Amino acid sequence: MTARVHIVGLTRPEDAAAAAEAGADGFGVSFWPLSTSSIDVARACEIVAALPRDALTMGMFVDAVPRVVERTLEKTGIQLAVFAGTEDPAYCRGFEGRYVKVVRVRDLASIEQIKEHACPFFVLDGDAAVHPGVREIPFDLNLARRAKRLGKVVVAGGLTAETVGSAVRAARPYGVEVSAGVESAPGVKELRLLRRFLEAAKVA
Repeated sequence: MTARVHIVGLTRPEDAAAAAEAGADGFGVSFWPLSTSSIDVARACEIVAALPRDALTMGMFVDAVPRVVERTLEKTGIQLAVFAGTEDPAYCRGFEGRYVKVVRVRDLASIEQIKEHACPFFVLDGDAAVHPGVREIPFDLNLARRAKRLGKVVVAGGLTAETVGSAVRAARPYGVEVSAGVESAPGVKELRLLRRFLEAAKVA
């Protein structure tokens, strides 16, 4: 099965449209204020409007107040909340069927938390506590293969057009996710890099 490709950290409608034209399968924005690609609700609405009506749209939150998440999803029409903080299963159950959990991969024990959630897929990323200050952190893809027995996984963590093919071949994940790896500047996607990344991911 060909891996899905999710382009996240979108900040401009034109980049979202370019990603869709290039063949991306999912589109994500960030509502975490500390992110270099953080946007507001108005810009998120513009990005959603630039995408096909049936596009999978995602919004990233980090330990946000639940009513803020609800209002944001309602106002923007974004389909899935991506929880990238310390949100526990009780918090997440309030969004059952409408959320994805980011799992920070450190070791085999860290992926066991997948069992505690009911998500259409999980995003596996490296652990910032292990690599402080690093954005989009690579991790041991052997753990991604192990995680697949617990649910569908999307591999993130420092992927580029040069590395995504080997990551797909190594882990055979449900999908892959990229932000900085297709940017010419923080928050600015480059069409050439988008196309190269998608081609490398899809043919692996």
